Amino acid sequence: MSQVNKKLIAMMAPLSLVAAVAITPLSASAAEYLSDSQGEVVVNNYDECWEVSYGLPTCHELNFVFSGTGLFDFDKATIRPELATQLDEVARQAMGMNYSRIDVAAHTDSKGSEEYNMGLSDRRARSTVDYLVGLGADPSKINATGMGEGNPVATNETDAGRQLNRRVEIHVE
Repeated sequence: MSQVNKKLIAMMAPLSLVAAVAITPLSASAAEYLSDSQGEVVVNNYDECWEVSYGLPTCHELNFVFSGTGLFDFDKATIRPELATQLDEVARQAMGMNYSRIDVAAHTDSKGSEEYNMGLSDRRARSTVDYLVGLGADPSKINATGMGEGNPVATNETDAGRQLNRRVEIHVE
C-alpha cells in the first residue's frame, strides 16, 4: 500500500467510526477508490469518488445516447436488434467497472398525447432496464425513468428532429 493510500485511510478512519463502516482501498480499472465495508465507493459532499492513488475526487462514468427509429418497435417497448446490440456493449462496459448505479431515461417525440408519451417512455425505460438486468446488471443499482416528450433535443416539426427526440439515455457511475 502506498504512502498516499496509508495517509488517506488514516485521514478517513475517524469518519468510518462515526458512520460505523470500515474504509478500505477498492481496486478499480485504472485507479483505486476508497470503499466502505459493504464495497460501496466512498463519495464526498459533491457526490465525487475519493481516488486513492492521487487523493483527488474523480469517478469513472459512462454516458450513452441512442436515438432513431431502430430502437423499439413502433408504438411498443419491444427492443429491436439494433438497440440490443448497443445495450450488449453498455452492459459489457458497465460490468467492467465497479458501478454504483445505472440510470436509464427514455424519451419520445411529440406525436400523440403527452400522457400517452409519458407511459410509452416509461415502458421503454423499463424494457431497457429489464434487458440490462438480463445481461447481469444488479437490479438494485439500476433506475428507469420515462421522460415523455418534455425534453426534446431537436425540433418536433421534422422527421429528422423527431428521430433525435426518440431516444434512450444511459448514465453509468
